[in-house]
Amino acid sequence: MSKHHRKKGNAIGRQKIVDGFKTPQARYDANNSLQMSLKINRNTESDIIEWLEKQPNKQGAIKQALRFYLSHKDKPLDGAPTAAIIDYLKNW
Repeated sequence: MSKHHRKKGNAIGRQKIVDGFKTPQARYDANNSLQMSLKINRNTESDIIEWLEKQPNKQGAIKQALRFYLSHKDKPLDGAPTAAIIDYLKNW
């Protein structure tokens, strides 16, 4: 079979498996990353949904909101923490 008629295979399928991972990225992620999901109620948390939908980088926005909250958690907040974070981030 000539090189022009070879079937194209999945490059990942031919990679060497190291420590049970097919790619270096998968190995890095397993050792250094944590993935979490978030359930948001459409009826009671629509303000959060509306704000998130406007964010081009939802993961970055959530991380910034959490860091803001953590840096202010010992200070009194006006209203619920969620409202204070959203008010802060509306101007972001």
